[in-house]
Amino acid sequence: MSLRTLFTAILALVLSTSTFATESWLYSGRIGGTFIYNQMSDADLIALLDQRAAQNVSILELDSQLSYNLTDQEFNNEVVFLDKVATLAQERGMKAVIYYPSFEVLTRDAIDDDGVIAPSTFAKDHPDWLQQGIDGTPNVFYGGLEIWVSPGEESAWLSPNSGYKDFFIDRVEKLAATNLDGVWLDVPIYLDTGTKWTGTEPPAAADFNAWTIAEGLNGGAGFTVPTEENMSDPGFRAWIKWRHINVANFLNDVRIAAQSVDPDFAVVIENFPLDYFDGTAYGLDGTYIPVEDNFITVWETDSVSNTQAMKYSTPDDYENKLAMLKWGKAVHPDQPSWSFSYGFEPLDAALTMAGTVATQNVPFESKTPTMLSSVDFDFRTNWFGYVADHESELFTQRVPNAGIWYSSSTR
Repeated sequence: MSLRTLFTAILALVLSTSTFATESWLYSGRIGGTFIYNQMSDADLIALLDQRAAQNVSILELDSQLSYNLTDQEFNNEVVFLDKVATLAQERGMKAVIYYPSFEVLTRDAIDDDGVIAPSTFAKDHPDWLQQGIDGTPNVFYGGLEIWVSPGEESAWLSPNSGYKDFFIDRVEKLAATNLDGVWLDVPIYLDTGTKWTGTEPPAAADFNAWTIAEGLNGGAGFTVPTEENMSDPGFRAWIKWRHINVANFLNDVRIAAQSVDPDFAVVIENFPLDYFDGTAYGLDGTYIPVEDNFITVWETDSVSNTQAMKYSTPDDYENKLAMLKWGKAVHPDQPSWSFSYGFEPLDAALTMAGTVATQNVPFESKTPTMLSSVDFDFRTNWFGYVADHESELFTQRVPNAGIWYSSSTR
């Protein structure tokens, strides 16, 4: 048998065993960020949705109040409102996916100008749910350290190994019971703003130790969580790997719970590290995410500037962006892949949009650095119209008719 015949046979086998039942709308579309709030009048809400439809948006990334510390009643009120929004969106031919931070909860008015913390905040009410740094510091901080945390707000980062997991899954199940088409899980990471190298809290430490014993590490004795950063230490490196697996397991458990309510409910993971070191530091690596139906990644593909996107970029910068986009699509090539298509002005935004769709990533058009703005509504309308007109050519799965066969000598 020739190498060409063998390669063709292997490729045919791979394709014949790909039996995904992922919803077709996830493979193609045009995503637009949309802020909504449950005090909106029906007239204002309908006008906003009509505007998005006129901009050729086919998938709404909805952002309401789910980033904040909500009581059960406040959350239930949001659920009722989101169900109405999803129904109205679907009547206009659009899908609706709700943005929901995975590990972060914000509390408004958590600290005053004198630095006095309010008696009740999410971190104060649930101290045993917080991520903990390698030095034992809880992962909580206040406004001004990150662009999305307003002055006076608390940002609490929660452990996927704590009671927070059941709390979060219960709320996602309520969202899955609505007419929403999916949930957009914002960056499930071990953020290092409040403290460095998080994931040492007691329940995480116990899980890590059990995992290392089950894996037979350290001669079967396992490892305990590290107390200092040391890449030469096999225990520290094992902990780095466990953090990736731990986050992926949490996300998959969320998917299983949501899809037990609605099998067609999409779980979209916002993943900002691509093929670079941040994946190691933050514990989120898209290659660890299992391949499952209606379980996909939206890549927060970086620009050279967080304020001016690719306006002053070089050809090398665009080559790097294209490499990241290709890498993101290739992580799970048979599954849908979405990507941020950040821009600053129509010219750099157009180049980025072209690269996004050329690499078969469904584009999420926004103006850097926020998710809820557009570079220009005319730009969005025109580009999304083009993408809609050429959807079959842009997003149909393309299979190469040539392969590279490496021998030991050429390798």
